[in-house]
Amino acid sequence: MASCLETILRRRTIRRFKQDPIPREDLLEIVNAGRMASSAGNAQPWEFIIVDEPDLVADVFPSLGWLAGAPREDQQPTALIAVLLANPRDRWSAWADGGAAIQNMQLVAWEKGIGSCWIGSVDAETVGKLLKIPSELKLFSVLALGIRDEAPVAEDAEDDVTAKRDNAGVLHVKKRKLEAVLHLNRYGVRE
Repeated sequence: MASCLETILRRRTIRRFKQDPIPREDLLEIVNAGRMASSAGNAQPWEFIIVDEPDLVADVFPSLGWLAGAPREDQQPTALIAVLLANPRDRWSAWADGGAAIQNMQLVAWEKGIGSCWIGSVDAETVGKLLKIPSELKLFSVLALGIRDEAPVAEDAEDDVTAKRDNAGVLHVKKRKLEAVLHLNRYGVRE
């Protein structure tokens, strides 16, 4: 098993999936990792909906926004996890809590060979109706999941952090260099 740091450094967002179903047991373990995330004041404002019925996944899919183009029909996710938050407007930290839960789920999914894409661009009204989300909960994000069918490449960026596919269809994701974002003791101190 890889170390936590190795998993973090290797994990990439996946937007192209094989069409093999994900075992429900794996999806439950992924959600369990999400519920164990850090939470401000231990509020745990989240609830999760696993969507693994193929017809329902297909119904939700058009309501999701995709960076670098939506996957073709034969490369779409085979499962989704909707992350819901209670009273996110009343507590700014609920948004941070939701992000922590999603990051935990992405890391566990990666270790299981399952790719994920955290999607914040969601038609919440349509998805809310499809998943029967109660009005007192806010659809925070959707985590798209499937067996990985691509291997995006992370590269150091100078200024341009645009993700682009090359002629072979490989997604190149630019990441800001550590020395560009790190300050020591005071802002602007690099050494």
